[in-house]
Amino acid sequence: MIPMVLAGMTLFSCSKRNTDGGQLITGKWELRQQIGGIAAKIDYPPGNGNLCVFNADNSFRTVHADTTTSSGTYQIKTSAHAGDWLLVLQSIANGQLQTTTDSVRFANARLIFLPRETCCDMATTYFERLQ
Repeated sequence: MIPMVLAGMTLFSCSKRNTDGGQLITGKWELRQQIGGIAAKIDYPPGNGNLCVFNADNSFRTVHADTTTSSGTYQIKTSAHAGDWLLVLQSIANGQLQTTTDSVRFANARLIFLPRETCCDMATTYFERLQ
């Protein structure tokens, strides 16, 4: 009986974790900081207009100076690294379907884009939740 309860709890917790990623990302996020890479550290003030907006219907858009710079759909999946998520964005650019996959993390009302493991000089980018 106990093994069945533990198995049920494990299945429920894995399912809940996958669902939580979608709930965590939904909302409006504003760029606040980039650390690492060529520039070392850049701070962005509140109201800078660099936004990522993730909707509950799995659509997204990025905004710079009140202009949408990209839009499309997203998926958020569990990652092999505990505490991280894989964010898959699909959009159309110049008539071509573009798909990008980023590793992200949520911490203290921040959405953190992690540097790609395949490159050595990329910044970690921090967004703060606005709503």
